[in-house]
Amino acid sequence: MLRVVLLCFSLGFALIACNPAPPTPTPIPLEGSDLYTDSLVGFRFRYPTGWDIYPPITDDPYAYTFAVVSKDYSADPNGQFIGGKIEGTVYPPEVTIESLIAQNETLGPERRETRRLPSGQDATLFVIKDRFDDEFYVLVVELRDRTVGFTATGDFAFFEIMLNTLQTD
Repeated sequence: MLRVVLLCFSLGFALIACNPAPPTPTPIPLEGSDLYTDSLVGFRFRYPTGWDIYPPITDDPYAYTFAVVSKDYSADPNGQFIGGKIEGTVYPPEVTIESLIAQNETLGPERRETRRLPSGQDATLFVIKDRFDDEFYVLVVELRDRTVGFTATGDFAFFEIMLNTLQTD
């Protein structure tokens, strides 16, 4: 009887070890976040509370850039980024998503993947290393018939908050 119990226990353990439960995704904390709303093209996303906003310096929706930056954003003595920075560029109407993707491909990305945004749109995410071996992230997406690029440096978790909350109005 003891052998049967030990055999059952061993088989059960082997089955569990061979078929582990899928990992539980780490939740993105949205408490302590603020909402950035772009009224020119019409999109919004969340970013960590306390970050500085550098809005577009134009009311012309033809083309513009904005930034969301953590107060501690800098490079340490070793050149590693501290904090985070997300820059967004709304390109002129004649810039297509295909041309922007091709431009990023010339940078030799470490990784390229398609991401589905909460609004249902597909976006292309590039992970690129610069000449100092720092990673930065580029997301290219078409929002309301405009090509928009987001570039981030620093902690990728901050960029994930933006990616997981980016929606059109």
